[in-house]
Amino acid sequence: MAQSFTPSSSWQEPNMTTSVAERIDIADQALTQALLQFDEDTGLFSVMPDVPALPAYLYYEMARFDTLTNNTKYKNRLSSYFSIVRNAHPDFSGFTLINEPLTYGYAAIHAYKVYQDQSFLQYAQDAWQFGLNYTVTSDATSAGRTGVKNFDLQSQCNGSSIVGGTFFQTDPNDPYIAGIGTGAFLVLSALLAEATSNQTYLSAASQSSDFILNHLTDASNILLDGLYANSCSNNGNPILSYNSGLGIEGLAILSSQTNNSTMNQRLNEILSTVILSAPWLDSRGIVETSDDRPQYLMFALSTAYNRTQDNDIKEFLGHFLSVQHNAILHQATVNGSNVYGKDWVGPPLVQVSPRSQTAALSVLVNAIALPDVVNGTSNLPASPNPDSSSSSKSSNLGPIIGGVVGGVVFVLIICLALWRLFKYNREKRAGDNRISYATPYIEPGNHGTGSGSASALMTEQRHSSNFSVTPTASGTNRKNRPGDSRNLVVSNQSESTAPAQLGSGNGDGMSTEELVRLLSQRLHNEQRVPSEEAPPAYRKT
Repeated sequence: MAQSFTPSSSWQEPNMTTSVAERIDIADQALTQALLQFDEDTGLFSVMPDVPALPAYLYYEMARFDTLTNNTKYKNRLSSYFSIVRNAHPDFSGFTLINEPLTYGYAAIHAYKVYQDQSFLQYAQDAWQFGLNYTVTSDATSAGRTGVKNFDLQSQCNGSSIVGGTFFQTDPNDPYIAGIGTGAFLVLSALLAEATSNQTYLSAASQSSDFILNHLTDASNILLDGLYANSCSNNGNPILSYNSGLGIEGLAILSSQTNNSTMNQRLNEILSTVILSAPWLDSRGIVETSDDRPQYLMFALSTAYNRTQDNDIKEFLGHFLSVQHNAILHQATVNGSNVYGKDWVGPPLVQVSPRSQTAALSVLVNAIALPDVVNGTSNLPASPNPDSSSSSKSSNLGPIIGGVVGGVVFVLIICLALWRLFKYNREKRAGDNRISYATPYIEPGNHGTGSGSASALMTEQRHSSNFSVTPTASGTNRKNRPGDSRNLVVSNQSESTAPAQLGSGNGDGMSTEELVRLLSQRLHNEQRVPSEEAPPAYRKT
């Protein structure tokens, strides 16, 4: 059967727009919020102590966070928690459902992978052994009985062996082999096989995968809930997301070790159906499960994303996980609260719920593994996005900024040219001035026009000061601040040293000699350029 790995055009926000650093911070804050509801003495959530497997989800997410951030932040805490659980449930007593201790084993093997602490590995192996006691073996089918159940077994159902199926609960009279128990045992077996290279775990994982593919997969590649080992009948097989999630995760881990092409093909068929055709998706591609346990599906798809060698599948899964991540951030929480609801389509929760918080964490933590964003989105290939206005604005931002900067530079050039022209004309007109004063260097850009500016101050000095200020030779080689006297020579010249100016009168009372002298001075000044010094004053004879 051909599979489709093309994101649906109806998916909401299929591109990641949050950087890895931001995702790490978001997940860290969400973990902190979850731990605020945790009882450190019992290792349980104080508001939901009657859900035995719930803390195991959080344990996994803490270990996974440290794996993806290359850290040991939660190592000591997890070591303490597992010690509490072991003491509270010696030999796993007190657990009713088989998947519960297997889920703790799942968290423990992930803790072992990141911390390499043998105590975590030992816990995972002990949990696996407990699960094996409730898993059908070839010896049990040959004998027609199992040591933990009080009924006769069928050796086959629908022509296939039931070896590898794991019972739902510890009740000796319950013959139901469940998808959740079998899937949890498959996942833990495959992880232990990978961690230890022990063939026993690999064989157990292979038998569990065979049971799932032969008995719990329907014609449309949706995983079913289970069957009765004493009659081969089922309970109507409700469609629950966690069965498909556990099956996908186990097959993804196992196929990455065995390179079995047939198993890999079946996995791809299930993946395509679960994401594109499953009943737990709304029209926008957001997961909406009726079983309140979407984390199994998120664990699975994250595992498949990290392990697949097929780039098309990897991109497809990356977009789907991005849809869930964006939905959780935009619709299942109030900004800044770090509290997340179980309904990722909204509305957000006001009060924290451990079940909802751990479900959201399955996405928030695993999203850290997705590529970092470049230019506003992740480097996953673009796919149709109904809300494209944001990305369109982002893509046009560069040209807009470039145009604005170019316009500003052009205006500055025009202003500079006009200023130079104005300065040139002013200097040209300065030839009419009869007195030329040397002024200290004023840096460009400091030519203010207010009463407190340097230029205003120098103009005022020209009209009222009895001192003229001239720069020294050294002063021509460096810039001086206006008013800086360090390289200036101040001479106490009297205004009388300046050339005499014609008064406003008509010359009455002046001798002919004086009139001739002043006329000659006027003619000489008209020919002098502004930069020349004034000639010495004539003496009266």
